[in-house]
Amino acid sequence: MECPTCFDVYNDETKKPHYLECGHTFCEECLARIQQNLRIQCPACRKTFTNVVPKSLPVNFIAADLARKYHEDRKKLVMCDKHPIDPIKFFCNTCEECICIECIIQHSGHQFVKQEESIKVLKSRVDKIASRLDGCIDKSNNAKKEIAKEESSLMQRKEADKMKIESDFNILIELLSNRKEQLLNAYEGMLGIEINRLKEEQTKLDAQELEILNVRQILLKKAEELQFLNDADLAGGKYAEEVNLIREKVENLEPATAGTLNLHTMCPTVDINITSYLDYIQSIGNIIWDPRRNYEIIEPVICYFGDKNKVMTYDITSNTWDLKTYYGAYEFNYYAAAVALPDGSALITGGGSSNSVYHYKNKTIYLKEPMMQIRKEHSAVCINNYVYALGGYDGMANTFLKQCERYCIQTDSWEECANMNVPRCAFSATVVNNRYIYIFGGYDGTQRLSSIEKYNPELNTWTESRANLQFPLSNCACFSPERNKVIVLGGGFSSGFSLSVEKLDIETESWVSLPMMTEGRDLRNKVTYFNGNAYCVGGYSFKAEMINLAREMWIQLPNYLVSDNLDSWSSALTYRLVEKRESESVSRASSINISNN
Repeated sequence: MECPTCFDVYNDETKKPHYLECGHTFCEECLARIQQNLRIQCPACRKTFTNVVPKSLPVNFIAADLARKYHEDRKKLVMCDKHPIDPIKFFCNTCEECICIECIIQHSGHQFVKQEESIKVLKSRVDKIASRLDGCIDKSNNAKKEIAKEESSLMQRKEADKMKIESDFNILIELLSNRKEQLLNAYEGMLGIEINRLKEEQTKLDAQELEILNVRQILLKKAEELQFLNDADLAGGKYAEEVNLIREKVENLEPATAGTLNLHTMCPTVDINITSYLDYIQSIGNIIWDPRRNYEIIEPVICYFGDKNKVMTYDITSNTWDLKTYYGAYEFNYYAAAVALPDGSALITGGGSSNSVYHYKNKTIYLKEPMMQIRKEHSAVCINNYVYALGGYDGMANTFLKQCERYCIQTDSWEECANMNVPRCAFSATVVNNRYIYIFGGYDGTQRLSSIEKYNPELNTWTESRANLQFPLSNCACFSPERNKVIVLGGGFSSGFSLSVEKLDIETESWVSLPMMTEGRDLRNKVTYFNGNAYCVGGYSFKAEMINLAREMWIQLPNYLVSDNLDSWSSALTYRLVEKRESESVSRASSINISNN
């Protein structure tokens, strides 16, 4: 086969192998190329042949078969990426890659073996990887089973809760239907009284009209009789007397007119204040989403976030303080607002002239989506997987804010919500009944405030409470220890700091006094309520104390670690969640109560 470069494609129709009379074999394409005037000179032996047509020459089937086999064998080979015409024949253990003969030069000094021998090595490695993958698959399958089990449990709970909602609302619908019937019946009854009065007037008119018709009929009869009478018949005056009687009757008749009838009816008014009832209807029922419900809180630690990235912590369990400075690209701002998240981490919002937001989790700081509005001396609360940033002061625009926004924990995004009624900063806020947000006092740029506002997240509306603080306060603190109750303490007024502690019943809008603090304090952002105790730190001196609400007693805590009254710091409770035992899940479900201000 004298043209070996064509050997690998001898099975191609255009390159069929043909042999000359001298016995040398060439492909059809090569023979056509060297043919001149039907003369071909063999490139191997230089023998010349005349009147030769390449296609008419005998085919060398042995060469063609060999070419086919060679071609099929080449298909089975894996060619080298660096040298495409060379097949892979070796495996470099040092580099863990397949190489060809040409690659050996670049792998000088490496350990390599024939490819077929490396298959064992690779197979061993593959088996180990496969074993690990099998383990991962087993774990994944077990996790899927747990997910399916949990999903089944959720679906069962879902059906039960849906039936309860259906049942409760059916009762409400029935009560509403009954009330509707009562109103309709009462309306029909009251309207019937007026309609009966009109019917009485109608009856009177009918009787009067009948009398008029009777007199008229008599009069017509008399007039008809006159045609048949003469003067002699009228002698004696009897007929004239009868006519006079008829005339007197007619003169005495006073036909009723609209002015003489009692036509002034009183139609009952339907009074259904849809606006007020809509608010009430929307307040029926509440969906509570709290991951802590089925978990137990352990390692509760109150974190105080200061400027220059200082984090001071108070371990509630061990009653000890610690202080740490975090060095990095992020820096906390003064007069920020912090709030505990449902998973036990904390979110720090704004401060200074910033709209930055930081997430403090597992003693690490992460940057989050910034707020839409620059704000400091604002308040932040968390309810049903949203963090609300309320009011405050814009240090860049020098404006007091009534604008509010909320942060979705799941999507790391902010959106606007309804404005407060009054711009204010340096006020306190807390969640009540896991349904409403209440705010107290503050400063509007000219004066301290005593007003209280309530926000309904479901309706996205703010309403002013009829109750007020005992006197105008800025920088007071508040928390909700139980249903329908809010405790307000500390704060600044015209002549100093308040040391009073007052409890508001939001239903009756009445206040009750509790034991006072040992001294007046600026406590906004520095009070944390946890399991029956409210921890009050700084605000005037460098002391810390807590009030046990069950005993209504103040207890001194160890002094904290910085010489600062913490007025520009923010605080939030952090903790870890562990799954409750089945038997404890229900009994402890209502015992967890956390509030940060």
